[in-house]
Amino acid sequence: ALAYEPVLQELRPQLGHAHDCRMSGLAVRIAERRRANGKACAVVYDAHEFLPGVRHRTRTWHVANEAHESRYVPRADAVVTVSTRLADLLRERHGLKQTPSVVLNAPALREGGEAPGGGVRAVCGLADDVPLLVYAGSPAPQRGLATVVAALTQLPGVHAAMLLPTGRDANDLVALATGSGVADRLHVLPYVDQDLVVPFITTADIGLV
Repeated sequence: ALAYEPVLQELRPQLGHAHDCRMSGLAVRIAERRRANGKACAVVYDAHEFLPGVRHRTRTWHVANEAHESRYVPRADAVVTVSTRLADLLRERHGLKQTPSVVLNAPALREGGEAPGGGVRAVCGLADDVPLLVYAGSPAPQRGLATVVAALTQLPGVHAAMLLPTGRDANDLVALATGSGVADRLHVLPYVDQDLVVPFITTADIGLV
């Protein structure tokens, strides 16, 4: 806030779009300050997650962030989120007068877009009759991908493809698969363009989320 507020005041915004709780207080304070000076400014709060369900670093961090969100979200001019269930939870938790609008966090579909490499199954070199699981997203530990790798030891013949960014978390999954004897059935692949996600993964049997 100490770094951002002077810059935002200088920009004289008419609209603030606050992503998740960390920016909510900053956006609301700027808007209220501008309105107090007779200037138009509104705030949209964009909730990507349900904060009470987010894995927290410490109990203090969780309590502080929940209090921060509860203090500022009701003062936003509009709230948007990613699912109807989350919209209902936010309205109930924060006593909102209106249910938040839903904007699906889903990839666009390029009309006529061809799947890179012929699709995930082809890239993995698997025949049509080989069972294939697919995951595309963050490799963060709380996403449960280590459980997927462990499950492969109980699912003979089943393969799993994971579209992940390179880094330690992806490397840890490969190491876990190697140690579990299922490295030949785990396929770690790079991301594809967001509008090609659907055609790329559609050749898998089961999607994981």
